[in-house]
Amino acid sequence: MQNDSSIEGVVGTLIYRNEANGFTVMELEYDDDLIIATVNAPLIGEGERIRLIGEWTVHKDYGEQFKASGCQLLPPENQEQMERFLASGLVRGVGQSTATAIVN
Repeated sequence: MQNDSSIEGVVGTLIYRNEANGFTVMELEYDDDLIIATVNAPLIGEGERIRLIGEWTVHKDYGEQFKASGCQLLPPENQEQMERFLASGLVRGVGQSTATAIVN
């Protein structure tokens, strides 16, 4: 495990979000694997590409995870990421078929 790391990935499933303080637990597609990451960031959505700054930790009940102290949104890198971002629900009225049409 490393400390003071920066990782980048695509947000998968949002496992938990506290709407009052923005604490979020998510799956993150990182290095061809799914990891669990936590961060205080209320506006993160599934399909977004992000950079997290923090440290690797081991939670006593849930195992290894990345505990982030900071988060930065990054632009999608390819067509698939752009479609996932547009279809994620962040853009009202845009579902999967509209996202695909926009990207194409």
